[in-house]
Amino acid sequence: SFAGSGSQVSLAAYGTYADRGGPPGILGAFPAATVANEQARPGDEAPATRTTVRGDGRYAYQAGTSMATPMVAGVAALMRGANPALGSTAIARILKATARRGGGWTSALGWGVVDARAAVDTARRVDLRAPSATFGTTPGDVRTPTVELSWRGTDRSPAPLVPSGLRTVELWRSVDGGRFALVERGRRGATVEVPRGTVRYVLRAVDRAGNRARLATKRALVLTRR
Repeated sequence: SFAGSGSQVSLAAYGTYADRGGPPGILGAFPAATVANEQARPGDEAPATRTTVRGDGRYAYQAGTSMATPMVAGVAALMRGANPALGSTAIARILKATARRGGGWTSALGWGVVDARAAVDTARRVDLRAPSATFGTTPGDVRTPTVELSWRGTDRSPAPLVPSGLRTVELWRSVDGGRFALVERGRRGATVEVPRGTVRYVLRAVDRAGNRARLATKRALVLTRR
């Protein structure tokens, strides 16, 4: 189980000291020779409980942070492997949100028992990549005050990431070298006004997670109206 604030996580593995039924800790490899953790303390049970796996006696159940920390660290590594853009605060938040528990935080279980499958699956669905958009209209001279511009936006992520999906595409315009201003939104295109002069249009796609690319002014569509 674990608690903590922000990117900090406090860990514990219940086992031989728990007042409820359950396994005597977390299973892990152990030295062949008897170690101090297998020795019972006065009036208490031994911290480690030796067991055999497929005839091999070099295993034991043990409770405590020494067993809990590598388990949770391993899950965090799987999450970063699935989504390398995740930061430590986001990983801690997902671990807490996906932990198995009866309700919210409790003094007995903190935020709950780590759920590796749910944590990794949630990490895959955290979309931190900006979508993209491209024009279907070719640059050149125009003679009319309006023109039909076409574009296409896409929101893709490499496996195993799951993209949130395209929300809209913004159309920005600059006239004769002036500042860019937002003039239209749409997923496929729109009929827009073309002022006299040299007009530059750029696209910025926005996905459902709120990610948006920077204005690619160097890849502007240039239309000239005399």
